[in-house]
Amino acid sequence: MFGVMCSAVHGSVIIINFDSIPGMANISNSSVPLVSQLSGGYLSSGVSFSSLANYVAVVKHSPTVSLPNIIGGVKANGVLSYDCPINISFFDPSNHTILAVTDFVSIRGDQIPLSGATATL
Repeated sequence: MFGVMCSAVHGSVIIINFDSIPGMANISNSSVPLVSQLSGGYLSSGVSFSSLANYVAVVKHSPTVSLPNIIGGVKANGVLSYDCPINISFFDPSNHTILAVTDFVSIRGDQIPLSGATATL
């Protein structure tokens, strides 16, 4: 996944492309360094990310729709795995304890097809 676009509580569009976070090397089953872990970094926009770990990995990846970073799932032991689910939760930006909904989400995948790869929303 490369970027997430969603409509915020007040109707403005928020684009998240993960490029402001240092991406780790794109090596499956390698430990995700602290600097490349993303969970609540976008709570001020009303969005949080998690996987089997309480965070997702920000990964340098090419070719992509939006260079240079994407996000990937993380196993409970802290290693990058594209087989793990990515959970995206929406919150009221002014109160992060109140769950919210959105009426628009756009997710961009990479340009390299993988046999058996799926996306479920």
